[in-house]
Amino acid sequence: MLLLGRERELTRIEELLDQARAGRGGALLLHGEAGIGKTALVAAAAERATACLVLRASGYEASSALPYAGLRQLVAPLLPLREQLSQVQSQALAVALALQPPTPPTRLAVPLALVALLTLAAERRPVLAIVDDVQWLDPASREAILFAARRLGDAPVALLLAARTSEQQPFEAPGLPRLAVEPLDGDTARELLDDAGGALTEAVREAVAAAAAGNPLALLELPAGLTPAQRAGAEPLGLPLRLGPLLQDAFTRRIAELEPAERHAVTVAAALEQGPLSWLLAALARLGIPATALDAAERTRTVLVADGEVELRHPLLRTAAYYAGDDEERRSAHRALASTAPDPRRRAWHLASAAAD
Repeated sequence: MLLLGRERELTRIEELLDQARAGRGGALLLHGEAGIGKTALVAAAAERATACLVLRASGYEASSALPYAGLRQLVAPLLPLREQLSQVQSQALAVALALQPPTPPTRLAVPLALVALLTLAAERRPVLAIVDDVQWLDPASREAILFAARRLGDAPVALLLAARTSEQQPFEAPGLPRLAVEPLDGDTARELLDDAGGALTEAVREAVAAAAAGNPLALLELPAGLTPAQRAGAEPLGLPLRLGPLLQDAFTRRIAELEPAERHAVTVAAALEQGPLSWLLAALARLGIPATALDAAERTRTVLVADGEVELRHPLLRTAAYYAGDDEERRSAHRALASTAPDPRRRAWHLASAAAD
Protein backbone atom coordinates (compact mmCIF):
# COMPACT_ATOMS: atom_id res chain seq x y z
CA MET A 1 0.00 0.00 0.00
CA LEU A 2 1.47 3.37 -1.06
CA LEU A 3 0.86 6.21 1.37
CA LEU A 4 2.12 9.54 0.09
CA GLY A 5 4.01 11.59 2.64
CA ARG A 6 3.81 8.99 5.42
CA GLU A 7 7.41 7.77 5.43
CA ARG A 8 7.94 8.83 9.06
CA GLU A 9 4.87 6.94 10.30
CA LEU A 10 5.61 3.85 8.21
CA THR A 11 9.18 3.75 9.52
CA ARG A 12 7.91 3.73 13.11
CA ILE A 13 5.45 0.97 12.27
CA GLU A 14 8.21 -1.12 10.65
CA GLU A 15 10.34 -0.63 13.76
CA LEU A 16 7.46 -1.87 15.91
CA LEU A 17 7.02 -4.96 13.71
CA ASP A 18 10.76 -5.66 13.61
CA GLN A 19 10.84 -5.45 17.39
CA ALA A 20 8.11 -8.08 17.65
CA ARG A 21 9.83 -10.34 15.13
CA ALA A 22 12.98 -10.05 17.26
CA GLY A 23 11.04 -11.31 20.29
CA ARG A 24 10.28 -8.07 22.13
CA GLY A 25 6.90 -6.58 22.86
CA GLY A 26 5.96 -3.00 22.06
CA ALA A 27 3.08 -0.64 21.50
CA LEU A 28 2.44 2.55 19.54
CA LEU A 29 -0.49 4.95 19.61
CA LEU A 30 -1.19 6.83 16.37
CA HIS A 31 -3.35 9.89 16.96
CA GLY A 32 -4.73 12.74 14.90
CA GLU A 33 -7.83 14.43 13.55
CA ALA A 34 -10.58 12.75 11.54
CA GLY A 35 -9.54 11.85 8.00
CA ILE A 36 -5.82 12.34 8.62
CA GLY A 37 -4.94 8.78 7.57
CA LYS A 38 -4.75 6.68 10.74
CA THR A 39 -6.93 3.87 9.37
CA ALA A 40 -4.86 3.75 6.18
CA LEU A 41 -1.71 3.43 8.28
CA VAL A 42 -3.00 0.56 10.40
CA ALA A 43 -4.15 -1.17 7.19
CA ALA A 44 -0.63 -0.73 5.82
CA ALA A 45 0.74 -2.23 9.05
CA ALA A 46 -1.43 -5.33 8.58
CA GLU A 47 -0.13 -5.71 5.01
CA ARG A 48 3.48 -5.43 6.18
CA ALA A 49 3.10 -7.84 9.10
CA THR A 50 4.60 -10.80 7.27
CA ALA A 51 5.05 -13.94 9.37
CA CYS A 52 2.79 -12.41 12.05
CA LEU A 53 -0.64 -13.33 13.35
CA VAL A 54 -2.76 -10.22 12.83
CA LEU A 55 -5.60 -9.49 15.26
CA ARG A 56 -8.00 -6.60 14.65
CA ALA A 57 -10.62 -4.62 16.50
CA SER A 58 -12.29 -1.24 16.04
CA GLY A 59 -14.23 0.97 18.37
CA TYR A 60 -17.77 1.88 17.35
CA GLU A 61 -19.95 4.49 18.96
CA ALA A 62 -22.98 2.23 18.69
CA SER A 63 -21.36 -0.46 20.84
CA SER A 64 -19.39 1.76 23.21
CA ALA A 65 -21.88 1.04 26.01
CA LEU A 66 -21.50 -2.76 25.70
CA PRO A 67 -18.83 -4.01 28.13
CA TYR A 68 -15.97 -5.88 26.42
CA ALA A 69 -17.47 -5.58 22.92
CA GLY A 70 -14.12 -4.37 21.57
CA LEU A 71 -12.12 -6.98 23.45
CA ARG A 72 -14.25 -9.77 21.99
CA GLN A 73 -13.41 -8.56 18.46
CA LEU A 74 -9.73 -8.57 19.22
CA VAL A 75 -9.38 -11.98 20.88
CA ALA A 76 -12.03 -14.00 19.02
CA PRO A 77 -9.37 -15.91 16.99
CA LEU A 78 -7.53 -16.74 20.22
CA LEU A 79 -10.40 -18.23 22.21
CA PRO A 80 -9.26 -21.85 21.64
CA LEU A 81 -6.18 -20.93 23.71
CA ARG A 82 -8.33 -20.01 26.70
CA GLU A 83 -8.04 -23.54 28.05
CA GLN A 84 -4.32 -22.96 28.61
CA LEU A 85 -4.89 -19.99 30.90
CA SER A 86 -5.07 -20.29 34.65
CA GLN A 87 -8.53 -21.11 35.93
CA VAL A 88 -9.01 -17.61 37.34
CA GLN A 89 -7.99 -15.91 34.07
CA SER A 90 -9.95 -18.34 31.90
CA GLN A 91 -13.09 -17.82 33.94
CA ALA A 92 -12.68 -14.04 34.03
CA LEU A 93 -12.31 -13.93 30.25
CA ALA A 94 -15.26 -16.25 29.74
CA VAL A 95 -17.48 -14.09 31.95
CA ALA A 96 -16.33 -10.87 30.26
CA LEU A 97 -17.08 -12.27 26.80
CA ALA A 98 -20.43 -13.75 27.90
CA LEU A 99 -19.22 -17.31 27.35
CA GLN A 100 -20.48 -18.43 30.75
CA PRO A 101 -22.80 -17.07 33.47
CA PRO A 102 -21.59 -13.96 35.25
CA THR A 103 -19.62 -14.11 38.46
CA PRO A 104 -18.02 -11.11 40.14
CA PRO A 105 -14.39 -10.95 38.80
CA THR A 106 -11.58 -8.89 40.28
CA ARG A 107 -10.81 -5.72 38.32
CA LEU A 108 -7.40 -6.93 37.09
CA ALA A 109 -8.48 -10.43 36.13
CA VAL A 110 -9.54 -9.60 32.55
CA PRO A 111 -6.56 -7.34 31.70
CA LEU A 112 -4.17 -9.97 33.06
CA ALA A 113 -5.99 -12.66 31.06
CA LEU A 114 -5.55 -10.57 27.89
CA VAL A 115 -1.78 -10.29 28.50
CA ALA A 116 -1.57 -14.04 29.08
CA LEU A 117 -3.64 -14.83 25.99
CA LEU A 118 -1.49 -12.62 23.72
CA THR A 119 1.65 -14.17 25.19
CA LEU A 120 0.35 -17.67 24.48
CA ALA A 121 -0.52 -16.76 20.90
CA ALA A 122 2.93 -15.29 20.36
CA GLU A 123 4.62 -18.57 21.31
CA ARG A 124 3.81 -19.82 17.81
CA ARG A 125 4.58 -16.66 15.82
CA PRO A 126 4.78 -12.90 16.42
CA VAL A 127 1.47 -11.12 16.91
CA LEU A 128 0.33 -7.76 15.56
CA ALA A 129 -2.78 -6.58 17.42
CA ILE A 130 -4.46 -3.58 15.78
CA VAL A 131 -7.14 -1.49 17.48
CA ASP A 132 -8.58 1.37 15.43
CA ASP A 133 -10.78 4.18 16.79
CA VAL A 134 -9.71 3.43 20.36
CA GLN A 135 -11.59 6.52 21.53
CA TRP A 136 -14.87 4.69 20.86
CA LEU A 137 -14.03 1.44 22.60
CA ASP A 138 -16.22 0.54 25.53
CA PRO A 139 -14.44 1.56 28.76
CA ALA A 140 -13.86 -2.02 29.93
CA SER A 141 -12.17 -3.04 26.67
CA ARG A 142 -10.14 0.14 26.56
CA GLU A 143 -8.87 -0.40 30.11
CA ALA A 144 -7.85 -4.00 29.38
CA ILE A 145 -6.12 -3.16 26.09
CA LEU A 146 -4.19 -0.20 27.48
CA PHE A 147 -3.17 -2.31 30.47
CA ALA A 148 -1.84 -4.99 28.11
CA ALA A 149 -0.06 -2.41 25.93
CA ARG A 150 2.12 -1.39 28.89
CA ARG A 151 2.97 -4.96 29.92
CA LEU A 152 3.96 -6.84 26.78
CA GLY A 153 7.53 -7.29 28.03
CA ASP A 154 9.45 -9.97 26.18
CA ALA A 155 6.43 -11.39 24.40
CA PRO A 156 6.78 -10.90 20.61
CA VAL A 157 3.60 -8.84 20.41
CA ALA A 158 3.18 -5.50 18.62
CA LEU A 159 0.11 -3.53 19.68
CA LEU A 160 -0.81 -0.72 17.29
CA LEU A 161 -3.56 1.65 18.41
CA ALA A 162 -5.17 4.52 16.51
CA ALA A 163 -7.24 7.24 18.14
CA ARG A 164 -9.07 10.28 16.81
CA THR A 165 -7.93 13.31 18.75
CA SER A 166 -8.12 17.08 18.65
CA GLU A 167 -6.97 19.93 20.86
CA GLN A 168 -10.32 19.73 22.62
CA GLN A 169 -10.42 15.94 22.86
CA PRO A 170 -6.99 14.41 23.49
CA PHE A 171 -6.77 10.67 24.10
CA GLU A 172 -5.21 9.86 27.46
CA ALA A 173 -2.87 6.86 27.46
CA PRO A 174 -0.14 7.54 30.04
CA GLY A 175 3.09 5.63 29.50
CA LEU A 176 2.33 4.64 25.90
CA PRO A 177 4.59 5.71 23.00
CA ARG A 178 2.66 8.13 20.80
CA LEU A 179 3.02 9.39 17.26
CA ALA A 180 0.95 12.29 15.97
CA VAL A 181 -0.21 11.85 12.37
CA GLU A 182 0.22 15.35 10.98
CA PRO A 183 -1.35 17.04 7.92
CA LEU A 184 0.42 16.47 4.61
CA ASP A 185 2.72 19.20 3.38
CA GLY A 186 1.69 21.30 0.39
CA ASP A 187 3.68 19.45 -2.26
CA THR A 188 2.45 16.03 -1.09
CA ALA A 189 -1.15 17.29 -0.94
CA ARG A 190 -0.93 18.47 -4.55
CA GLU A 191 0.60 15.16 -5.60
CA LEU A 192 -2.27 13.29 -3.96
CA LEU A 193 -4.73 15.55 -5.75
CA ASP A 194 -3.02 14.85 -9.07
CA ASP A 195 -3.24 11.10 -8.42
CA ALA A 196 -6.83 10.98 -7.16
CA GLY A 197 -8.56 14.25 -7.97
CA GLY A 198 -8.84 13.86 -11.72
CA ALA A 199 -8.40 16.78 -14.09
CA LEU A 200 -8.40 20.01 -12.08
CA THR A 201 -7.22 23.38 -13.27
CA GLU A 202 -4.31 24.91 -11.37
CA ALA A 203 -6.55 27.45 -9.64
CA VAL A 204 -9.07 24.78 -8.60
CA ARG A 205 -6.32 22.48 -7.39
CA GLU A 206 -4.87 25.26 -5.23
CA ALA A 207 -8.33 26.06 -3.81
CA VAL A 208 -8.94 22.41 -2.92
CA ALA A 209 -5.48 22.03 -1.38
CA ALA A 210 -6.01 25.14 0.74
CA ALA A 211 -9.46 24.00 1.89
CA ALA A 212 -8.21 20.50 2.77
CA ALA A 213 -5.33 21.85 4.90
CA GLY A 214 -3.30 18.70 4.39
CA ASN A 215 -6.08 16.29 5.39
CA PRO A 216 -5.88 13.28 3.03
CA LEU A 217 -9.57 12.35 3.24
CA ALA A 218 -10.56 15.94 2.49
CA LEU A 219 -8.21 15.92 -0.50
CA LEU A 220 -10.16 12.92 -1.80
CA GLU A 221 -13.66 14.09 -0.81
CA LEU A 222 -13.58 17.72 -1.89
CA PRO A 223 -12.92 17.14 -5.62
CA ALA A 224 -15.65 14.48 -5.67
CA GLY A 225 -18.17 17.15 -4.73
CA LEU A 226 -17.30 19.39 -7.69
CA THR A 227 -19.20 19.48 -10.95
CA PRO A 228 -17.27 18.91 -14.22
CA ALA A 229 -17.60 22.64 -14.95
CA GLN A 230 -16.15 23.52 -11.54
CA ARG A 231 -13.27 21.11 -12.08
CA ALA A 232 -12.52 22.83 -15.38
CA GLY A 233 -12.69 26.29 -13.80
CA ALA A 234 -15.71 27.26 -15.90
CA GLU A 235 -18.08 27.56 -12.94
CA PRO A 236 -17.54 29.22 -9.53
CA LEU A 237 -16.58 26.83 -6.74
CA GLY A 238 -19.02 28.23 -4.18
CA LEU A 239 -16.56 28.52 -1.32
CA PRO A 240 -16.26 27.08 1.21
CA LEU A 241 -16.19 23.74 -0.56
CA ARG A 242 -18.58 21.18 0.86
CA LEU A 243 -17.15 18.28 2.83
CA GLY A 244 -18.33 14.72 2.32
CA PRO A 245 -20.62 13.23 4.97
CA LEU A 246 -17.86 11.51 6.95
CA LEU A 247 -15.79 14.63 7.52
CA GLN A 248 -18.82 16.88 7.88
CA ASP A 249 -20.07 14.65 10.68
CA ALA A 250 -16.66 14.38 12.35
CA PHE A 251 -15.99 18.11 12.43
CA THR A 252 -19.58 19.03 13.32
CA ARG A 253 -19.65 16.92 16.49
CA ARG A 254 -18.04 19.50 18.73
CA ILE A 255 -20.31 22.23 17.35
CA ALA A 256 -23.39 20.11 18.02
CA GLU A 257 -22.55 20.13 21.73
CA LEU A 258 -22.97 23.92 21.92
CA GLU A 259 -26.17 25.72 22.87
CA PRO A 260 -28.30 27.09 19.96
CA ALA A 261 -27.07 30.69 20.32
CA GLU A 262 -23.48 29.44 20.57
CA ARG A 263 -23.88 27.31 17.43
CA HIS A 264 -25.38 30.27 15.58
CA ALA A 265 -22.43 32.44 16.66
CA VAL A 266 -20.01 29.85 15.26
CA THR A 267 -21.94 29.83 11.95
CA VAL A 268 -21.50 33.60 11.73
CA ALA A 269 -17.79 33.24 12.52
CA ALA A 270 -17.51 30.61 9.77
CA ALA A 271 -19.23 32.94 7.30
CA LEU A 272 -16.77 35.67 8.29
CA GLU A 273 -13.89 33.18 7.82
CA GLN A 274 -11.30 35.55 9.29
CA GLY A 275 -11.50 39.19 10.32
CA PRO A 276 -11.72 41.71 13.12
CA LEU A 277 -13.41 40.51 16.30
CA SER A 278 -15.21 43.87 16.43
CA TRP A 279 -16.86 43.09 13.08
CA LEU A 280 -18.03 39.67 14.27
CA LEU A 281 -19.43 41.14 17.49
CA ALA A 282 -21.29 43.82 15.54
CA ALA A 283 -22.80 41.16 13.26
CA LEU A 284 -23.84 39.06 16.25
CA ALA A 285 -25.49 42.09 17.83
CA ARG A 286 -27.38 42.73 14.57
CA LEU A 287 -28.73 39.17 14.82
CA GLY A 288 -29.61 39.54 18.51
CA ILE A 289 -26.94 37.05 19.59
CA PRO A 290 -25.12 38.07 22.79
CA ALA A 291 -21.36 38.42 22.64
CA THR A 292 -21.11 35.83 25.41
CA ALA A 293 -22.30 33.21 22.91
CA LEU A 294 -18.72 33.10 21.64
CA ASP A 295 -17.31 32.18 25.05
CA ALA A 296 -17.90 28.44 24.83
CA ALA A 297 -16.54 28.24 21.28
CA GLU A 298 -13.44 30.18 22.31
CA ARG A 299 -13.01 28.14 25.49
CA THR A 300 -12.99 24.89 23.50
CA ARG A 301 -10.76 26.48 20.83
CA THR A 302 -13.37 26.00 18.13
CA VAL A 303 -13.00 29.73 17.53
CA LEU A 304 -9.61 31.40 18.01
CA VAL A 305 -9.26 35.05 18.98
CA ALA A 306 -5.82 36.70 18.91
CA ASP A 307 -4.71 40.31 18.48
CA GLY A 308 -8.25 41.43 17.82
CA GLU A 309 -8.72 38.93 14.96
CA VAL A 310 -11.06 35.93 14.93
CA GLU A 311 -11.07 32.73 12.89
CA LEU A 312 -12.09 29.07 13.12
CA ARG A 313 -9.37 26.78 14.47
CA HIS A 314 -9.09 24.63 11.32
CA PRO A 315 -10.17 25.19 7.71
CA LEU A 316 -12.18 21.95 7.73
CA LEU A 317 -13.85 22.95 10.98
CA ARG A 318 -14.77 26.26 9.36
CA THR A 319 -16.34 24.41 6.42
CA ALA A 320 -18.20 22.01 8.72
CA ALA A 321 -19.47 24.88 10.87
CA TYR A 322 -20.62 26.83 7.84
CA TYR A 323 -22.71 23.95 6.48
CA ALA A 324 -23.90 22.78 9.90
CA GLY A 325 -26.41 25.63 9.86
CA ASP A 326 -29.39 25.67 7.52
CA ASP A 327 -29.66 27.88 4.41
CA GLU A 328 -31.44 30.70 6.23
CA GLU A 329 -28.86 30.78 9.03
CA ARG A 330 -26.07 31.13 6.49
CA ARG A 331 -27.92 33.82 4.54
CA SER A 332 -28.74 35.76 7.70
CA ALA A 333 -25.08 35.51 8.78
CA HIS A 334 -23.92 36.98 5.49
CA ARG A 335 -26.56 39.73 5.63
CA ALA A 336 -25.49 40.69 9.15
CA LEU A 337 -21.84 40.69 8.12
CA ALA A 338 -22.65 42.80 5.06
CA SER A 339 -24.57 45.37 7.10
CA THR A 340 -21.67 45.75 9.55
CA ALA A 341 -18.78 45.35 7.09
CA PRO A 342 -15.83 47.72 7.59
CA ASP A 343 -15.38 48.39 3.86
CA PRO A 344 -17.47 48.31 0.62
CA ARG A 345 -15.60 45.37 -0.90
CA ARG A 346 -16.40 43.06 1.99
CA ARG A 347 -19.97 44.33 2.12
CA ALA A 348 -20.45 43.47 -1.57
CA TRP A 349 -18.93 40.01 -1.12
CA HIS A 350 -21.25 39.11 1.78
CA LEU A 351 -24.31 40.51 0.01
CA ALA A 352 -23.47 38.29 -2.96
CA SER A 353 -22.98 35.28 -0.67
CA ALA A 354 -26.33 35.97 1.03
CA ALA A 355 -28.06 35.95 -2.35
CA ALA A 356 -26.23 32.95 -3.76
CA ASP A 357 -26.34 30.61 -0.75
